[in-house]
Amino acid sequence: MPLNLIPEFFYDLIGRVIPGFVVIIMWYLTILGPNKAIDTITRVSSQSNQPIFNLWSFSILLAIAYLLGLILEEIWSVTFWRIKGNKRGSREAQQIDWCIAEYERVRKCLGQPELGLQRQDLPPIQIVQDHLRLHSQSEAYRLVKLRAETRLSDTLFTGLLLLPVINVLFWYRDSRFLMLDRIFLELALILAIVILWRAGDSFHRFYVGGTHMSWLLYSFPIHPPKQIEASPTHPSDAPAD
Repeated sequence: MPLNLIPEFFYDLIGRVIPGFVVIIMWYLTILGPNKAIDTITRVSSQSNQPIFNLWSFSILLAIAYLLGLILEEIWSVTFWRIKGNKRGSREAQQIDWCIAEYERVRKCLGQPELGLQRQDLPPIQIVQDHLRLHSQSEAYRLVKLRAETRLSDTLFTGLLLLPVINVLFWYRDSRFLMLDRIFLELALILAIVILWRAGDSFHRFYVGGTHMSWLLYSFPIHPPKQIEASPTHPSDAPAD
């Protein structure tokens, strides 16, 4: 994977295009029902004897998915971020404290003096990310990928949140209790929403912890102690005259 493309391309692909594309598909499956949606796609493809998507239509779909992902990202920022912001902020502070403590422990194990760093001594994470990119681009791009995965989880959660309710409404409209496709879809949607709610916090924690730990290691390098060759102590080990 060309890591130098992550900030320019892969962040948009992971954080916006993919969640927007998945949300479009899941809304389509929910409104029509999984069985009917699949049958419709199969029938249209068989009647036209052509692929459903050509280059032009696929490009339009990607553009719509990108815009939808961008909109859902903003909806998350003004709604659920206010709910989870304090929680993530406190966990972020705990993660930074943990990184500093572990870094100081490594220095102590290797016989180097502790720096006595505190959380307030560290710059904001955006500055840390930019500074780290100067030292190790591959590490910085890996962390940007984690941030994109955080955005993916948050955006997908926002886009799928209403679908369980919509699925139940269409299920009730059909007046059929045993609709296995609707039942499996409902369970899958609820499970996905719960997982995405938790995954966003996990990816964010990994991003914060990895960013600060990498920055500490690159900004204040820790060199292992030099090995000293042991002098011969046994008479047989002494060089002969």
